[in-house]
Amino acid sequence: MTGRIYHSASRGKPGRSYAARSLPARHPPGGAWPAEMRADMAAAFLDYETTGKLLAAILRGEAPRPTSTRLRNGKREPVWALDACRTHVANRHQIVSDVAPATERIGKLL
Repeated sequence: MTGRIYHSASRGKPGRSYAARSLPARHPPGGAWPAEMRADMAAAFLDYETTGKLLAAILRGEAPRPTSTRLRNGKREPVWALDACRTHVANRHQIVSDVAPATERIGKLL
């Protein structure tokens, strides 16, 4: 899969998704995860061996769906936002931040 998840309405099976081909998961060359990842890098971040296994996990509801698409070489491809992947992992493992977000009340400011 080159980062593409297709819907099979074009293949005559409405409602089903398939991958063009499964590729090995790919870690970032510099070690830093980009803010927006294609399927092969999202698979690596979420610890799946291939994009095909990532797709299967998405269909089972065990992995996040792509957060957007982008145009690459004239075709749309799905992408995952790094923050969405981090949030998915944190929610899946019930990880709560020790830092509470600051809240302001308008009444205290007046």
